[in-house]
Order: sequence, then structure tokens, then C-alpha cells
Amino acid sequence: MAKFTDFIPMQKELRQTKAALEAAHAKIERLTKERDEARAQVAAAYETAAQVADDFAKDYDVMEPGKPDRYASAKTQRAAKGMVRLVRDDIRALTPADAQSALEAYGREKVREGMRMAAKIADQDSSAYHIRSEIRAEMETLK
Repeated sequence: MAKFTDFIPMQKELRQTKAALEAAHAKIERLTKERDEARAQVAAAYETAAQVADDFAKDYDVMEPGKPDRYASAKTQRAAKGMVRLVRDDIRALTPADAQSALEAYGREKVREGMRMAAKIADQDSSAYHIRSEIRAEMETLK
């Protein structure tokens, strides 16, 4: 039959295992967050490149070959800008799905963060109960 003192080392080992498990969970959570932030940055970089192409199409005018002071025809202008927009669309299509999802999740988290701040402000005003309720209800839809 086991004595009570036989369980003391097991309790110590159990506490150490629990602490190690909690540390591992914290590390996994931190690394997951870092991975998701990196993916969001990748998607943001693709979107920035696509936006540069879009801005270029808006501000770019095609000149007649050999005549730098003369614009090409409207048809040529549209065709050139259309090609640049195709490049923009191709850049967006290259964005990895997991990166795009991470960017969207990051955006939702920022919105939730703003709503939490708004709810805190509304909490300071006792007459703003309906506003707090609406903010919290909207936050639930963003999960």
C-alpha cells in the first residue's frame, strides 16, 4: 500500500509538467501570432504592389513613338492602361490565400479593438447603455 509521502514527488512532477505545458501553450500562441502577422505582411506587400500598378495606370499617359510631345490615341491609352490593370489583377491573384486570410483577420481584430475602446468610453456614460449593447453585438459578428 502506498503511503502519503509516496505521492509528494508525483505532485511535484505534476506541477512541473503543468508549468511546462502552460509555457508550451504560451509559446505556441506567440509563434502562431507571429506567423499570422508575417502572413498579413506578405498580403499587404502584394496589395501595395497592386496599388502601385493601379496608381501607375491612373497617372500614366502613352506618347506617340518618336514624338515625346504628342499623346497616343485614346484607344492606345485605354489598351495600355488595361494592360497595367491586368498586371494589377495578376499581382492580387498571386497573393497566397493564407496570407490574405491573415490580413483580413488582422483587419477584423483592429476593428474589434476599436470597438472595445468605444465600449469603454460608452461605459463611462450611464445613459449610453443602448450604445454599449450595440457595440458588443457588432463585435460578436466580427469573430
